[in-house]
Amino acid sequence: MASDPKTLDRVRRLLARQKSVVEKRMVGGSWGFMVKGKLCVAVKDDRILVRCDKAARLKLLKNPGARPMVMGGRTVSSFLFVDSKGYRTEAQLKGWIQQSLGVIATLPKTAKPRRKKR
Repeated sequence: MASDPKTLDRVRRLLARQKSVVEKRMVGGSWGFMVKGKLCVAVKDDRILVRCDKAARLKLLKNPGARPMVMGGRTVSSFLFVDSKGYRTEAQLKGWIQQSLGVIATLPKTAKPRRKKR
C-alpha cells in the first residue's frame, strides 16, 4: 500500500512553515514527516499515524477515526492511527498535526550519534 498523494500534499502545506521538517520513506510504503528528528506524522493510503501525549491518549481516542497503534500484538502508547474519516477537513488534519507538534515540543533533544575514531 502506498501513501495517498492528496493527503501528502495537505500535510506538506500544513508543515511548510515548520522548521527542520524532513520527509522519509517509512516501512510499508508510507511517508513520514520528521520534525526536530522525531516522527510527527506518517501518511499511508487510508490512514495517518500521529504522535500523541500518553496522558491525553484516551481523550484523543474518542475522536472520529482514531484508534490505537498496535504492532506485534502490543499497543504503542505514544502513537495513534487515524482513519481517513478523522482528517477529512483541513481543521481536523491541522488539529492532529498541531497536537503531534505539541508533543514533540515537550520531548528532550536527541543527541547526535558520535563518530567512532579509527
